[in-house]
Amino acid sequence: MLCLLLELQGCATLQELPWTPTGGPDIAPVVLLEQALQASPAERESLWRSLREQNFSSEQKLRRALLQSIPEHSGHNPGAAQRQLRQLVVQPLAPDLRAVAQLRLRELDASEQCQIEVRNLRQRMATVIDIERQLNNRSRP
Repeated sequence: MLCLLLELQGCATLQELPWTPTGGPDIAPVVLLEQALQASPAERESLWRSLREQNFSSEQKLRRALLQSIPEHSGHNPGAAQRQLRQLVVQPLAPDLRAVAQLRLRELDASEQCQIEVRNLRQRMATVIDIERQLNNRSRP
């Protein structure tokens, strides 16, 4: 389906032919996540536009939060996605949907921790560089 859509791009823009993941609008959230991760930014934008107004069932909220957690579209908001996923995992939810929400939440949390570590390491490196500069300046006559 995705290949067919890409072939059709020569005849129609994505605005004329909105991208939907293979399997239609009622696709399982885990499949939506997999396909959205592989989609182009334009395809993600099209999917976001189709999902952003849907906010009724827990499954629709999960789809929206999953897509919000993926970059390269106007709805990307990892903080909002994390908040929504945290709310979903404490609500009554089908076991498969809860598992998908928990999995993505763990991935987002791990990514956030990694970013914090990188920021801390950069800060430490900058401190070491400053110390070396100070030592070099002192050793010059």
